[in-house]
Amino acid sequence: MCTSFIHRKSNTIIGMNFDNNGMDYSISTNDPDCFLVLVNGGRGKYPSFGVNKYGFQL
Repeated sequence: MCTSFIHRKSNTIIGMNFDNNGMDYSISTNDPDCFLVLVNGGRGKYPSFGVNKYGFQL
């Protein structure tokens, strides 16, 4: 999966080159120390990938 996201201080999030097979996805911004992408496979939203403020994968 090739993924590139940019987060700007104005709370604008831009996603580019996100390889997705058509599933509905959303970005969780509930925790300011984490960046998490959720996908909806038909049975609710589940984490797909993410990173914390230290750059570690979630």
